[in-house]
Amino acid sequence: MKNFFKIIALALAVIMMLALFVGCSNKTAAEDAEGEWENVSWSYKKDSKTLTITGGGAVPSAEDSLSVPWKSIRGSVEKLKFVTTDDAPFTSIGDYAFYGMTALKTLELPAGVTSIGKCSFAFCPALDEIRLPDTLTTIGESAFEGCKSVLALEIPASVTAVGERSFAFCRRLEIITFRGKVSEIGKWTFKECENLDSLRMDTSGVSFDASAFEGAGMDSTGVKSLNTS
Repeated sequence: MKNFFKIIALALAVIMMLALFVGCSNKTAAEDAEGEWENVSWSYKKDSKTLTITGGGAVPSAEDSLSVPWKSIRGSVEKLKFVTTDDAPFTSIGDYAFYGMTALKTLELPAGVTSIGKCSFAFCPALDEIRLPDTLTTIGESAFEGCKSVLALEIPASVTAVGERSFAFCRRLEIITFRGKVSEIGKWTFKECENLDSLRMDTSGVSFDASAFEGAGMDSTGVKSLNTS
């Protein structure tokens, strides 16, 4: 009898798991949504798959990836749009703000942004085009970690600081150019960038952490000066 009840319980558990699987597989795309987060407002339109951030100043930081107000639709966002109000530019992108947007394809940050926070765009695996403004000075820790589709990156001359793991696990990244002067390439900056074969920058006085190129397609000896043809 005990075995009979065990079999029944196991069968019910299997049925529940199958029901959950079917329910998840039939889940519809995210619906239109909107809200406010500190000094910005946001809206998502399912027809265009666009998340629009409206306001100015700093896009707020979150404690983790589950604390952003648009977490329920982030897997459906293909486009990200910034709209300023009262002629007040956006100045920074907060920690975890756009983490894990698995469908995001392109990124163009507006002029005025000076810093990108920790994990701001980490693990956006479909992101293959990134355009950074000339006002940018700081790229935070793990800012673009896990953006495995991007092939090439150009870092503006204004950038002077790059955080640890900032481009780690960008597995398809082949070419990266730093137009300005960065004094330090820290821990695991290019970890597992297995296709990286061209890094150009001002090499004078730059220090490379021993783990900066761990698992990458090149190491610090292959870095070329911007003045080298």
